[in-house]
Amino acid sequence: MSRRWTFTSESVTEGHPDKMADQVSDSILDAILAEDPKGRVACETLCTTGLVVVAGEISTTAYVEIPKIARETIKSVGYDRESYGFDGNTCGVMVSIDEQSPNIAQGVNSALERRSGSGEDALDAMANAYHQLLEDRTLLLLQLQAYAACDDPEIRDATRTGFKELWALAERLSGLPYERIVTFFAMGMLMNVAAAMDLPAVDERWTRWCSQ
Repeated sequence: MSRRWTFTSESVTEGHPDKMADQVSDSILDAILAEDPKGRVACETLCTTGLVVVAGEISTTAYVEIPKIARETIKSVGYDRESYGFDGNTCGVMVSIDEQSPNIAQGVNSALERRSGSGEDALDAMANAYHQLLEDRTLLLLQLQAYAACDDPEIRDATRTGFKELWALAERLSGLPYERIVTFFAMGMLMNVAAAMDLPAVDERWTRWCSQ
């Protein structure tokens, strides 16, 4: 099997329908977290000619006007008149939101490993799952590319937000002290570097320590 392959990245402007849909979903999440930091938001947005559909599961104590948020976000992108093919002032907005299902809530509230074992079991489960993800070098390179592109303010903010969410997840699921979470993420970054250099393919004493 050939080990040669091409790594590419796609970039679209904020006016692209996919990008606009993501911005609507993100704006809904931001509005809810601003009022309810512990809110659970899993919603997706679909945009088609003259219509926006927001669907998913949300559990929160906050009240936000989703249609208004969707319209304001669309207008901020620049779609504010019919001549542009989409008008945030007049487009239809359909909302289909349910509460988070009990099964999903159980997994988010506390990891199975913590419910049935210790905080270390929860971190071990996260580490094992991440190790499997690293087998896909595309995902690894995307992550490293994000770190390398942090000179761009938008990419830096998005990367910080993602890392913060991972940190909060590890703390919540494990319930372990801050110092242990620091060690956990330090080992994760070492795994990134080792995988990027393909150290498991090098049978030397120092590589075995870095790759275990």
